[in-house]
Amino acid sequence: MAKRCGYSAKLLEEAYAALTRINDFTGAVAVANEMIKLDQARSRYRYLRGLAYEGMKNPRGALSDYISALQLFTDLSNVAVSEFYRISRMYAAIGRYCDAITPLEMYISYDVTKRQTAQLTKMITEYANDGSCRAHYASGSDKVWITKNNVVDVTINGVKARMLVDTGASMVSITPGLAARARILPDEQNLMTFQVVGGTVQSAPGYAQLIQVGQTSAASVPVAISVGREAAFGDQIDGLLGMTFLARFNFTFSSGILELKPRTIN
Repeated sequence: MAKRCGYSAKLLEEAYAALTRINDFTGAVAVANEMIKLDQARSRYRYLRGLAYEGMKNPRGALSDYISALQLFTDLSNVAVSEFYRISRMYAAIGRYCDAITPLEMYISYDVTKRQTAQLTKMITEYANDGSCRAHYASGSDKVWITKNNVVDVTINGVKARMLVDTGASMVSITPGLAARARILPDEQNLMTFQVVGGTVQSAPGYAQLIQVGQTSAASVPVAISVGREAAFGDQIDGLLGMTFLARFNFTFSSGILELKPRTIN
């Protein structure tokens, strides 16, 4: 009957809750899929599916949904630390300890004075030790000129690109064309949903071996590759320089200058 007449959000949430209570996480994922069909831009539905994937011991699926849930918030500076920590846990679960640092650094970067706690510092240090991250996490300092439209020159895996500086983007996001030129392979089995001007865009996770801005660089940076939308970020724009790069640095962004200094990992 529900399939013939259509699902309601309330009915689906009740079904999801019932299935998770009996640890039927496969069924919970199926229900969460129906929720997402109702509203592609609802962060809660991505979060719920992420929880179900985590219950299934599928950290890659959970990671994609937790990243989507975060990116669908309109203001990342007001998001609770728990949303960032979930992403860190999933990176750690798949053995990418250096990537696990970035969400925590991202959270801290929005208010360093209040958020640089002993607990978060300890977590970051533990991940850095587990992944031997210090040598390549971030290096170099520079002041880089940006255009009045916030466009900056970036080099990804040796390929030059023009990208928008976007502190509201949780990840560095790039077009399929740039991904191909930079030889970055998309993981199309674990798509993410991001909010962009005019709606949402499906993106596949990938990794840039090296991202350089001026004299600064960061290695093994998680990126999001837009699926089937070459102009997702604007005409002649190759992507967004988001927080998976920026959060590795102490940065200021004003008056036509992006200043970057590498964050210290204790």
